[in-house]
Amino acid sequence: MKFTDSKGRRIEIAIQLLTTISVVVGVLLVVLELKQTRENAFNEIIQTRMDTVIQETSLIYGANLAGVLAKACHRPMTLSESESLILHNFFTVQMHHATKVRWLEELRATPSGIEWQTFAAPFISRILSYPGGQTWLSGHPFYRNQEMDFGAFLRASSVTPEYSCKDIKDRVTPNVGSPNAS
Repeated sequence: MKFTDSKGRRIEIAIQLLTTISVVVGVLLVVLELKQTRENAFNEIIQTRMDTVIQETSLIYGANLAGVLAKACHRPMTLSESESLILHNFFTVQMHHATKVRWLEELRATPSGIEWQTFAAPFISRILSYPGGQTWLSGHPFYRNQEMDFGAFLRASSVTPEYSCKDIKDRVTPNVGSPNAS
């Protein structure tokens, strides 16, 4: 009988030990899930705030953004004060998009193996397409700051303008008289 009691006691201790381990692992998983849920909520808050800032800043464009962008491209020295403000906000929105991408990586919400610079480059490239954009970006105190990620990225990157103001009209205007035209 002593042998049966001893074996039964061992089984009972093993069951209690497994139960305790299961409870501890369960608690750890719940804590991990709560942490991830909190991080995801924070990511959403940041993204929503960035979207709001982008939307608010975009309202300054008004109905004449295309005209301002054309003037900034072809006659930048003739921009009025209000047009300069519109252009500044257009550049700011592009950088907000790039910043949003940077924050997503910081919060580990981007696909692994793809760096934020890959997603940010098109927005910066759009700014660099304008003569005033190059000046704006090179003189911006925040984005050119030596300590900031964007400063290092802008100094080290080979981001090129998305298009050239000199040839944009030729690229989008069909050449009707050309024998190559279809």
